[in-house]
Amino acid sequence: MDDLLQRVRRCEALQQPEWGDPSRLRDVQAYLRGSPALIRAGDILALRATLARVARGEALVVQCGDCAEDMDDHHAENVARKAAVL
Repeated sequence: MDDLLQRVRRCEALQQPEWGDPSRLRDVQAYLRGSPALIRAGDILALRATLARVARGEALVVQCGDCAEDMDDHHAENVARKAAVL
């Protein structure tokens, strides 16, 4: 997993917005580095295993959601409505 993380960190982020305040950006990045992980390593490994099944034709991926979600729309009612579509 550490090798994968290092490879990902070497990738150039090609679609970054214009960050107006580089100092604030560094502060936020430092804050995020010190924060707990949003997902567990075991969850990543499970996803990789599931996607390997997809690659072998043993399963399907159903991708849904907005292309660019409005952060104000992330509340229980909207999430439940979207989940009901599935």
